Amino acid sequence: MLTLILDYALFAIAGILLLWFFYIGVMDLKSARDAGMLTTAAKVMGYPFLFVGLAVDLIVNLTIAPVIFLDLPRETTVTGHIQRLVNGPAGWRKTLALWFAVNLLNSVSGKGTPHIDIPVPFPPLPAK
Repeated sequence: MLTLILDYALFAIAGILLLWFFYIGVMDLKSARDAGMLTTAAKVMGYPFLFVGLAVDLIVNLTIAPVIFLDLPRETTVTGHIQRLVNGPAGWRKTLALWFAVNLLNSVSGKGTPHIDIPVPFPPLPAK
């Protein structure tokens, strides 16, 4: 049983890291596209990356996010799941979703609008 829990914990950590790496890559592609600098070669290399990232997103949203948030997803992506929790009632789920939004998503979403819309004012995040 302990082995199963440890295996899942490693799977969850690897899944979140992999999803975040894909997210950073996709946001970089989006920034290049928005700046008008995305070449045909970059599209040929980048769009398959986008689709693999979407598959990772779906898998993480169905297997890891429900355990982290103790909340079944109603959305297809982790972003949608986090956005719903950020917009939801106060509590530990919202605090955790805000932490992910501020520290991992909006911090690298590129120029322009944030990836997750955070209602203002929002509750303070726990001190480091």
